[in-house]
Amino acid sequence: MTELAADPARRAAYGRAGRADVTARTWESVGDRLLEHYRLALAAHHGTALSVASPALPTAPAPAFPEEQPA
Repeated sequence: MTELAADPARRAAYGRAGRADVTARTWESVGDRLLEHYRLALAAHHGTALSVASPALPTAPAPAFPEEQPA
């Protein structure tokens, strides 16, 4: 930390890198990542092997909770 405090150029470079990293994070992109995590979790739960890069993600709606099932 002391080295960083004494190095204004490195602090500026870290600041630029941090800013560049977060400017790409929109609510839409964060939501898309969250949905991808849910898809992978559901696939794992149902025994379907998927990877993050998999083009064949399940598209069927998630099953309803028991209280949402028609009587």
